[in-house]
Amino acid sequence: MQEKTPDRLYIKLVGIFLIPLIAITAYSFVGEFTLGDFTLQQAKIASHFKPKADEPDISLIDSTLLSVSDTAVVDTTAQRILLLGDSMVEGLSKRMRNYAAENGHELLNVIWYSSSTKIWAQYDTLSHYIRQFDPTYIMLCLGGNELSVRDLDKRDEAIQTIISKIGDRPFIWIGPPNWKQDTGINELIKKNAGAGRYYPSKRLTYKRKEDGAHPVQESSNQWMDSVAVWVADSAAYRIRMVPPQSTEQKGRTVILSPLK
Repeated sequence: MQEKTPDRLYIKLVGIFLIPLIAITAYSFVGEFTLGDFTLQQAKIASHFKPKADEPDISLIDSTLLSVSDTAVVDTTAQRILLLGDSMVEGLSKRMRNYAAENGHELLNVIWYSSSTKIWAQYDTLSHYIRQFDPTYIMLCLGGNELSVRDLDKRDEAIQTIISKIGDRPFIWIGPPNWKQDTGINELIKKNAGAGRYYPSKRLTYKRKEDGAHPVQESSNQWMDSVAVWVADSAAYRIRMVPPQSTEQKGRTVILSPLK
């Protein structure tokens, strides 16, 4: 057997380190690099915000936000969007009007102060606005007034009733922006809506108003931005949600008083 010379050993060692370096360098530029039977491909991770030091942390890295279908496509047609729910919709709707203007969507916001899943299930308010507006996409934000409820079986029924009223229309359920640990309302929403239609807002961090519950408008804007990224990239039914390039607003808002 021929003995390897020091020069040959040196060349072999250089090759061992040089080939991976070339592969990694190519990968960083083209996003995908094939060497023999192996392919190095960039992972597609949901977009997320990198807040400044003085901004709330709204990182979106969470397994519940991952795409439910890698083959899903974005519906780029203009939508008639019905955004409804409790008082949390007030902050979300202001930013959503920017998205409607940017993407050509029609938008109707319905804010029912102090409402809950139980109230929306009990009354025909949802059915009324579905008939009136005939939305092609529905966004709900409910549960903020139910973080401490104990009658979870009743809330479970209410959530099922709400979803049954929506029928076959595409929808998402934006979970409440928890300011304290809930007793189970988020899990009920996720269970009934499904991971691809439930956005876990409780995972985010917010700057709050004096009441300690409602996000300030800046945080509500970032919250809506986070939801928009998820809707376009990872929801079960995806629609066009290009980030607004101006402050132009489009849409109208209906405000419903609390029940006495």
